[in-house]
This record gives sequence, structure tokens and C-alpha cells, in this order.
Amino acid sequence: MANVKSYSLKQVAERVGVSTATIVRWIDVRKVKITKKKNAQGHYVFTESDLEKLKEHIESLDFGGPHGGGGRP
Repeated sequence: MANVKSYSLKQVAERVGVSTATIVRWIDVRKVKITKKKNAQGHYVFTESDLEKLKEHIESLDFGGPHGGGGRP
């Protein structure tokens, strides 16, 4: 089996620029279609695919800023 790169919740939050609580909330309310996965210690783990899904979700958000939204402030 191939060795798949995994990320912690904190690493993912830092990479996408939102809080860990926001990521968990998005997953819980199914705003992002990611299956919760935890390691042996009970910590969330994310794959590269999960990270890409989160990035796509963030890009789809309209922040309604002074430049017409559609991007991060």
C-alpha cells in the first residue's frame, strides 16, 4: 500500500487560513464532504484530498468585501 501523506487538524487549519473549530463545524454540518478520520490517539487526520476539498470550499465563499466579494478579504 502506498504511503499517504496525512495532516493534523492544526496543520490543515494553518494551510487554509481558518480556525480548527471552523473546519470541524463545516464537516459536522456537511458544508464540506469529508469523512471524519481519527488516528490511534483520537486526533483528526486529513488527506491531501481533504485539504483540496477545504480549499475549494473556501474559494467558493463570498466574503462580500469592498472589491465585490468572491475572495478572501
